[in-house]
Amino acid sequence: MSLDLPQSFPDATRLRPRSSPVSRALEVLVVAILYYAAARLGLLMAFDKTNASPVWPPSGIAFAAVLLRGYRVWPGIMLGAFLANVVVFIGNHAADVFTIVAVSSVIGLGNTLEAIVGRALLDRLIGPFTRAEDVFTFTTIALVACSVGSSIGPAAIALAGIAPSAGYETIWFTWWLGDAAGVLLVAPLLVTWSAQPQLGWTLGQRIEAALLFLSLLIGVHIGFGGWLLDRAAHYPLTFVPLPWLVWAAFRFGPREAATAAALTSGIAVWDTVNGLGPFARETVNESLLLVQAFVAVVTVTILTMAALVGERRDAQASLRKDHDTLETAVDKRTRVLWQVNERLRESESRYQLLAENVTDVIFVYDLDLRPIYVSPSVTRLRGYSVEEAMAQRFEDHLAPASAALARKTLAEVLATPRDGRESRTLELEVTRGDGSIVWTETHVSLLRDAHGRPNGIIGVARDITERKLAEAKRTQLEGQLRQAQKMEALGRLTAGKRPEA
Repeated sequence: MSLDLPQSFPDATRLRPRSSPVSRALEVLVVAILYYAAARLGLLMAFDKTNASPVWPPSGIAFAAVLLRGYRVWPGIMLGAFLANVVVFIGNHAADVFTIVAVSSVIGLGNTLEAIVGRALLDRLIGPFTRAEDVFTFTTIALVACSVGSSIGPAAIALAGIAPSAGYETIWFTWWLGDAAGVLLVAPLLVTWSAQPQLGWTLGQRIEAALLFLSLLIGVHIGFGGWLLDRAAHYPLTFVPLPWLVWAAFRFGPREAATAAALTSGIAVWDTVNGLGPFARETVNESLLLVQAFVAVVTVTILTMAALVGERRDAQASLRKDHDTLETAVDKRTRVLWQVNERLRESESRYQLLAENVTDVIFVYDLDLRPIYVSPSVTRLRGYSVEEAMAQRFEDHLAPASAALARKTLAEVLATPRDGRESRTLELEVTRGDGSIVWTETHVSLLRDAHGRPNGIIGVARDITERKLAEAKRTQLEGQLRQAQKMEALGRLTAGKRPEA
């Protein structure tokens, strides 16, 4: 899986029906409240009188808000940042009210532009985080976009005299690192949960997730707080949470991986602020710079790992889908072939049954007048088995006159053009195996291949011996009748010429 951000991060106004002014105002207000609350948390760890914090969660909230809700929520970012800075500056008596309002407005503008620039670059360069390289691209864009706020904010407080200009580089770096860490840590967390708000876990996954995060809490406290190992409170045990982070990336996905990274970072920062863990130094800000560098590296690494695992899962799912599709196609084709074969077998059975039981002889010759097929009824008609009939030439079983007629007729059929008369009917005198004679009425037709070229002759021979005998008998009787009629007429003629007594 990957970070399931909307395709090309489209503006929410293009995805949903146009909302009312009240709902848009409420949306802006919610963003402002969330930004202000996160800013208050981040400002607790800021440099004195600078508002530059090594950890700036509001940047991540601003990024996520613009990515998920579109550019229209920028007033909420501006308002939240303005109020947070005004409250802190007034509390620190950093300057007069006019200066505080002006500087806070400029800082709010910088924070707003930071989110807008990040969104614009994301729109131009990448869509959703479907690949591991998208995570690196997002990281690069976050680092570039965060330079906007870190350049405007420190410049404003330096020009206003709230912070000495001599420390501008340190303030800029701390501001930039805090914004970048906030974006890398908070934005993926909010976006992934927004894209997939339902857990969708099975009972087994719920139990596994509970064990994962419970053991992660223990591991992070051991690594950064020296919990259960008081003597090792400052030992370099930063590697302790890594197995649980890898567990989250491999067994769940980017949503759970981002949650595990945020939980690890929150505890690590808290313990470091309280002087515990391997990143605890003489000053809180130095400690936080180290811990946030660690957090940024771990977050990017774990999210990249989750994306790689997601790519592998997607590839496996695609392969399974292709395999299932192929199997379905093969099964369908197999069923079709089986049905065709069944129909062919049924058709062959019917034709075989017909050929074996019909009294007519069906035969097929090639272009050289060699037999290709002879039906079993040839035994009844000619007294030869099928094998014996197949071994004979066509003229071997014909009387000489019939053989000549058949040869002439077949030659005419083979020479027939495609649009001509391709069938003939002729009467042939056939010699049986026992030497007796049968007469057949034979119908022959030309066979053509798929390209229309002649490739054989098919014929049907029917026994007409009884008909021929009947015709001969009738002819004989007709002759006898005519002869009798002639004799009767002759008798009458002779009687008429006889003299009277």
